[in-house]
Amino acid sequence: VLMFPEGTRSRSGDLAELKPGLGFVAVKSGASIVPISVVGTNHLLDCLVRRRKLVVRIGAPIRMGGNRIAENPKEEYRILAGMVRNAIRMLRDEPEV
Repeated sequence: VLMFPEGTRSRSGDLAELKPGLGFVAVKSGASIVPISVVGTNHLLDCLVRRRKLVVRIGAPIRMGGNRIAENPKEEYRILAGMVRNAIRMLRDEPEV
């Protein structure tokens, strides 16, 4: 399942806060989250006509333990969303090869 955890596309290309629903779905389903960074979508038309590059980077899966009982589940969902955001930010900051 593909999710857009920001809730909307960023027109500026900046990474916005991720919605905690991402963490909710991952914890409840037991699914891993694979962070993906797509840079250049704010110039998508230029990418389609090959004037600019669309850079896609895929990170290592992130998984929360499935048999955990959290004291504050909502906070856990926010923490997981923050972990994913940091992983995406690191992918975006990687130099081009």
